[in-house]
Amino acid sequence: MCKTTIIIETLCHFLSHPAPTLATLAQAHTHVLTLGLSHHPAFVAKLVTLYARLNLPSCAARAFDAVPSHQADTFLWNALIQSQASNNLPYLSLCTYMRMRRSCVEPDGFTYPLILSACAKAHVPWLGLCAHATALRLGLVGLDPAIGSGLMYMYAKFGFLGLARQVFDEMSERDEVSWTTLIVGYVQNKHFELGLGCLKAMVIEGGVEKRPGYRAIEVGFQASASLGEAMVGSCIHGFSIKLGIGCASSVLGLYCKCGWLREGYVAFMELEERDLISWTEIIALYARIGFGFKCLELFNGLLSSALSPDGVVIGCALMGSVKTGVLNQGKCVHGLISREKCLMPCLKELQSLGVPL
Repeated sequence: MCKTTIIIETLCHFLSHPAPTLATLAQAHTHVLTLGLSHHPAFVAKLVTLYARLNLPSCAARAFDAVPSHQADTFLWNALIQSQASNNLPYLSLCTYMRMRRSCVEPDGFTYPLILSACAKAHVPWLGLCAHATALRLGLVGLDPAIGSGLMYMYAKFGFLGLARQVFDEMSERDEVSWTTLIVGYVQNKHFELGLGCLKAMVIEGGVEKRPGYRAIEVGFQASASLGEAMVGSCIHGFSIKLGIGCASSVLGLYCKCGWLREGYVAFMELEERDLISWTEIIALYARIGFGFKCLELFNGLLSSALSPDGVVIGCALMGSVKTGVLNQGKCVHGLISREKCLMPCLKELQSLGVPL
């Protein structure tokens, strides 16, 4: 084994255990530059990946550019694309992909999930369609479920649900990710019935190995709440308990939107951490149904916590004070409105609760 190879392997091992700091990484990079080894693709790929983990995509790009274009292989290009995608630079990762194609380097199964996600985030449908065509030409679409899931995610983001469903139907192997991607795509595009139907099919057809995970159950609750199908959501709730999947905040949102008072309160009490959204949901539920004293009791509980109320939840409390018919209760909430300077949000919330203004 030549001396150069030994040095490269030693440095790669040094950078792998443990994960290096910026100072350590810069020291190793400087050492390689001094030895004239900055053109070695394997080591540069390692540098690119580590710079990306430190949120330094510009340093990753400089390390990549030190490699002659004819020596950059698919693995190195993928490392650069990954470094940009992981740092929320979808346009830059797409530009890198175009450079890769111009360099006559063939993408592989690791390239396309990154590119399809970047096309979705950057909303570039034409490039996504071209990437799909190239992946088909290379015979990659039917071999890797990750590419199929990436295509479905991209088409769902564009609103092309027919294409997303076509990709799903043509997949020879469907894993949990592919099922979940289709379900989420339907629900995010407000096709709630189709999303619930797909979730049901996943339970029936998926078997033990492809049961719904947290994300699929969560959007199932969202679809049920949007349709007002509390019974369907309750069935999903029971199924999630059986699977050991906790979606307490989504369960709370379901029961509150559907007006199931007892179930909503139980879900609220089971929350380990209660944020302002959960407090607002349960307070709004009691205000909407007309339990004014309980609404104000919960509102006082919010005030006793470390959270600060906003105009929306104060509007719900004001509605609760109206339901009590006790003037002093309303005056207390009114005083809080004056102190917090949140009159307009309160008025909007009262309008949404059906109070004539």
